[in-house]
Amino acid sequence: MQKKMNFDKKNANKYIKEEEDFPNFESALKSLDHYVVSYPYLVQVSKFQCKQWNKNKENASFKKNAIFSIAHMAYGWIPSILKKCDIDVKVCNVDTVTILKAHEIDSCKKAAKFVRKFKESPINTKDAWVGLSKVLHFINPKFFPIWDTNVASNFFSPDDEDKENLEKFKKYKKRLSYWVHKKDSYICYIKWCHTVLDKEPVFDKEKTIQKMKSKLNCIYKDLHEDLDPDFEVSKIRALEFMLFLKGKEILADHEPKVGIGKIAAKYIQTAKKECEAKDICEIFLCRKNAKGVPYVACAILNKLSKQGEKCKMIKLLEKKCCKSEEKFSDKDESCVKKYLSRNR
Repeated sequence: MQKKMNFDKKNANKYIKEEEDFPNFESALKSLDHYVVSYPYLVQVSKFQCKQWNKNKENASFKKNAIFSIAHMAYGWIPSILKKCDIDVKVCNVDTVTILKAHEIDSCKKAAKFVRKFKESPINTKDAWVGLSKVLHFINPKFFPIWDTNVASNFFSPDDEDKENLEKFKKYKKRLSYWVHKKDSYICYIKWCHTVLDKEPVFDKEKTIQKMKSKLNCIYKDLHEDLDPDFEVSKIRALEFMLFLKGKEILADHEPKVGIGKIAAKYIQTAKKECEAKDICEIFLCRKNAKGVPYVACAILNKLSKQGEKCKMIKLLEKKCCKSEEKFSDKDESCVKKYLSRNR
């Protein structure tokens, strides 16, 4: 496993895939429908709030209105609950700065310097720097890229030999989470993005990013007839969106599918009613390529009381088991094996 994040500026091409390399691009957009549809409106509202604050900088209420509305809006987009949002933050023990100042940033260097000013994130929650990146992006989408676990997995990827290993994947996710929530990681990511976008000799896929930008702009114009004519997806948003899609693939490819079955089994075990347990089991059955069937079978057998219901569920799970090429042979699922042998 990598010891730290690797923002390789010399070989930036390896991080970016051609649009054609995303065979499920359209379906990916549909699965992210809420985020795709709402994005331009959040950018526009943030732009309006910043303009209002710009005209009334002396009025403290305009600053509060802008910061709270943008911050809570961004956290609704994550979605998460914003527990604390500082209006003015003390930096360098002398000056105070408001995150609305990000609206005035006009270069990569200034963007990185702006984030570095904060000793801790003014958006004070569990995922502080991830949340702050979204707030800053809506305030200034040209210079502040969005940062999250999916994007970060491009720079801190799991080892191929660790595929389908639940324990190793858990350790990897824990380490990834550690780096995602470091301020320096976000600063390095800002610099990397601008290096990719500003220095063509380093990066020869400028057309790829431009194609993604055009694609997103077309999607937004088709979706929203009332969109501001001036609205345009920034290059940094197009680049980040490509990294986001690729990162989701990386994590999905390495995540042990048995983990889904274990999670479903836990929910079945803690369900208060049998009907709830059955609903969870049926949701699991609808998932494609989901492994961990024995865990679910064991849990549902212990939960259901009627013999007919047990037989019905086990038959469905057996079919699922055959499709995923699993076997009811784990030691932990001995009761499933006994049940099957009795009911052949």
